[in-house]
Amino acid sequence: MKRHLIATLLLFAALLCAPVLAQSLPITINNVQVDDVEVIANQANSLDIERGQTVEVEVRFSPTADIDDLQLQGSIYGFEYNDFLPMTDTLAPFDADANVTYVKKLHIKISDEVEEDRYNLRLIFADRNSDLLISNYPLKLDVPRDSLQVEDIVTFPSQTVQAGRALLVTVRLENKGEKDQDDVRVETGISQLGVSNVDFIDEIESEEEEETEEILLQIPACAESGKYELQVKVYYDEGYETVTESVPVNVVGGESCPTNRGNQRSGQPSDKENEPQTMIIVGSQLETLKQGGEGVIYPITLTNNGRSSATYTLMVQGVTFGEVRVSPTSTIVLESGASQTLYVFIKANKDASLGPNVFTASVVSAGTTLNQVSLTANVVEGDASSLQTVLEVGLIVLVIVLILVALVVAFRKGKGDEEDQDDVATTETYY
Repeated sequence: MKRHLIATLLLFAALLCAPVLAQSLPITINNVQVDDVEVIANQANSLDIERGQTVEVEVRFSPTADIDDLQLQGSIYGFEYNDFLPMTDTLAPFDADANVTYVKKLHIKISDEVEEDRYNLRLIFADRNSDLLISNYPLKLDVPRDSLQVEDIVTFPSQTVQAGRALLVTVRLENKGEKDQDDVRVETGISQLGVSNVDFIDEIESEEEEETEEILLQIPACAESGKYELQVKVYYDEGYETVTESVPVNVVGGESCPTNRGNQRSGQPSDKENEPQTMIIVGSQLETLKQGGEGVIYPITLTNNGRSSATYTLMVQGVTFGEVRVSPTSTIVLESGASQTLYVFIKANKDASLGPNVFTASVVSAGTTLNQVSLTANVVEGDASSLQTVLEVGLIVLVIVLILVALVVAFRKGKGDEEDQDDVATTETYY
């Protein structure tokens, strides 16, 4: 009897000292739908979801007891960049009453970077102290058949351009779909200024990136200063699919507009008889050329909007890395309303410094500099000289010829030895 009493006291003391275990949340999950499709927990048949979209998860549940500060979270784990682009959504805390059915909705953004595979959508119920209630719903994250995205829009010079000058645009695209895309049409333009241009990309393979050539947009000389939207519209999948993006561009009014130039000089409307109004349009302001290569061309178009003829001189300064010439001539005479394009040819020396080299082109008329444009020549390494290439090819051919000659000599010698042996074998000896 005494032993039983001692054992009972020890058991009671142990229960008092034991830690209090957390209880499970008293919740019954009645129904879960993903984009209006019912899903069953731990079911083998996964629901197919295309990446790059936001899915709606509707959860119906009923607590069997009152719960304070309840939270619901929906998450998809296992994504490479989940620490930067988490695929999750969490509801703010709320109180749930016993024997009441609640309908809560989560919205989860499926990253377009996620790999095609099977994942679990985890619904997690939690309060302050109870054990987590976790339920798993299998999903198949799939890749859309056709999907192009604009990864980047690069403008030069930067995102600010002076009126009358050219804006160069390069568009980088990434193929997020299963199919390779051919003949992708890329349109760029500023609708407020009425300017646009087009470039094509021959092929963009699945999961690969490609970019356009530099697309030139000529900003009107009399464009007003302000912020404009540069629109990019991409047509793919035989033109049936499109994607559109835009970036802001700042335009600064300059002296290339006849009205602006006249007003800035005198504060009054210009006298067209004495001061010709000129429009200057510069083509590409950035070109890439090789050391000792053939060279590149910068077109500059002059238009005389004045009432009388005018003489213009195009002066190029700062070309210390190569040769320069202006074609057809550096000085021209334009009648009223006439236009002409002058071409600045630049050829880099064999020892020209690599990288961007900046020089200037100035348009001068009647002793006054009308406009000064900064141009850039990006010098890269040149190809091996033609003489070196010829020598290398000649050496390779000589080696091949020597090998062939050696093989022929060896073959003939071997054949001769065989014939000698045959002659010895067929010779009879008589005694």
